[in-house]
Amino acid sequence: MNNDGRILICGGNELNGSVCVNGSKNAILPLLSTTLLAEGTHTFTNVPDISDVGGFLEVLQCYGLKFFWDKSKKKITVINEGVNEEDVPPDIAKKTRVSVIALGPLLSVRGHVKLPYPGGCGIGNRPIDLHLKAMSKMGASIFISNNYIHAICKESRGAVIDFILNTVTGTQNVISAAVLSKGTTTLTNAALEPEIVDQINYLIKMGAKIRGKGSRILVIDGVSKLKASTYRVMPDRVEAATLAIAIAGVGGNVVVKNLDPAYIQSVLLRLEACGVHVERGKDFFKIKSAGQFDASNITTLPYPRFPTDAQAQFMAIMCKAKGVSIIEETIFENRFQQVPELQRMGADITVKGSIAVVRGGKSLSGAEVGSTDIRAAASLIIAGLMAEGETVVNNLHYLDRGYDQLDVKFKSLGADIIRE
Repeated sequence: MNNDGRILICGGNELNGSVCVNGSKNAILPLLSTTLLAEGTHTFTNVPDISDVGGFLEVLQCYGLKFFWDKSKKKITVINEGVNEEDVPPDIAKKTRVSVIALGPLLSVRGHVKLPYPGGCGIGNRPIDLHLKAMSKMGASIFISNNYIHAICKESRGAVIDFILNTVTGTQNVISAAVLSKGTTTLTNAALEPEIVDQINYLIKMGAKIRGKGSRILVIDGVSKLKASTYRVMPDRVEAATLAIAIAGVGGNVVVKNLDPAYIQSVLLRLEACGVHVERGKDFFKIKSAGQFDASNITTLPYPRFPTDAQAQFMAIMCKAKGVSIIEETIFENRFQQVPELQRMGADITVKGSIAVVRGGKSLSGAEVGSTDIRAAASLIIAGLMAEGETVVNNLHYLDRGYDQLDVKFKSLGADIIRE
C-alpha cells in the first residue's frame, strides 16, 4: 500500500448505490496476537488491507512467526513453529500501539516480554497501568525504566481482576494471558466491544474455555494447550459508521452491506434524531438523506454508546447541520485535532476542554488540509465531499492505518474524488 500522496475532492456530488464494509481493523489486530498462543497454521479471511495490519505482522515476524498475506483474497496465513526469545526492536514496536496486545500472549507462552510504551495516533494519553496491574495479579513482575516495560512471569496463574475503568486492550490482554494460565481467571468490568467477542470466538475455536462472552464478567478456565484454526474477521463497524455519517451529510441513497446494523445502533439512532432516514436489515442498512438535517448533541462513551472513533466524522457533518450541536469527548483528551482543519474550511467550532460547540448551517469551502489521526482523516474527506470547490487532504498515512480504500468506495458511489 502506498502511504504517500494526497486526495483531491470536488464536493457537492450525492452518494448513491451500494457498498460493502471491509473486515475490522480493531478485530484483526488482537486476532493476530492470538497466533502467539498456539503452534500451527492460523488462517484469517476478510482481512482489510491497512498499514496497521502490516505493522503488526512485522511484530509477529520478530517473534519468529511467518506469514503469507494474499491481499487479493483478503486472507492472511500465520505459521507459528515456536515463539523465539527475541524482543521487538523499538522502531517496529513504536509503529503501532497494538504492539502492546502482545503483552498477554508472550507472558503466557514464554514468560517474559520487553516493549516500549505504545505508539499510534497522538490522540491523547493512553496509559496501560490497568494491563500491568492485571498481569501482576496473574504472577508477573513488572519493571518500567527509560519508557520501557519489562515483564517477567515464571508461571501465569488465574486471578480475580476487577477493572476500575473500561479498557478494550486491557480486556484483550487479560483474556490472552488467562487462556493458558493455571487455574481460573475472573475478570469483572470487562469491555463489551464486539471485537472482544470476535477474539473470544476464535480462542474458543482454538480450544479455550471462556464463559460470559459479551458480558461484563468473563470467567476463563486455563487449558494446557491451544490449537491453530481458521477464522473470518468480523466487519468493521467504524468504517460502517463513517460511511453512514458521510451519506447523511453529503446526501443520497446508499445501501451499506455486510454488517449487522446493531453494531452501530448508537450512530444510526443519532442520525435519525437529526432527521435522516435509516432502514435496517439483518446484515445491511440503508441511509437516505437530502443532505439537509438538524443538529444534535453527542457524548462519546464505551460501547454500546456513541463511539469515540466516529466523533470526528459526526463533527464534520454537524458543520452543515441546522442549529448548534455540542460534542463531548470523554474517552481521549486530545481528540479534537480535526477542528483547526475544519476551521480552515469555514467551520464555526469552539473548543473548551472536552467540549466542542459546532454552529452549523454554513457552507464549507474547499481548502488544503492535513490529517492528524485515522478518524480525523476520514472527517476531512467527509468535509471535502460536502464542501464547495476543491479540497486537498494530505498526510494519508493516517488514513491508510485504518481504512481500506475509503476513497475508492466513495468514488464508486458517485463522489468526485481521486488519490494522487
